[in-house]
Amino acid sequence: MGMQQILLIILSVIIVSISIVGAVGLFKLRAEKANRSAIILDMHEIAMKSIAYFKTPANMGGGDGSWNPAGFYVWSGYPISDDERYLETQNGRIRVSERSNGRLLIKGWGTELGYDEENAIRAQLILNGTTGEMTFTLLN
Repeated sequence: MGMQQILLIILSVIIVSISIVGAVGLFKLRAEKANRSAIILDMHEIAMKSIAYFKTPANMGGGDGSWNPAGFYVWSGYPISDDERYLETQNGRIRVSERSNGRLLIKGWGTELGYDEENAIRAQLILNGTTGEMTFTLLN
């Protein structure tokens, strides 16, 4: 085999290797973006359901002006984690907790690693019960 043919084979192997590494990197980036968007969407959906729960009368199974996260977990229809602290979705875990002044804190953790490449994607949403105003923060 000639020297040119060997160099051509080596060059081909290098180009294919670089292409594979680039494709894997793009796939990982797309998976992170998709998971981040999906967990944010889940959090917004849970926020809307929690507002409905807050406004539903107690005789209809709602919160009757109270957040009551334990009651909401059952009412929401989402699977609940074994320790009963999180709602489980296909995209991660979401925790709902009542805060002072009629606020509800919704925290979400995705299944992919976040920007820091060490911890899962995280976000939080604060819902004001009296006005329905939402404040969203992407944590990772």
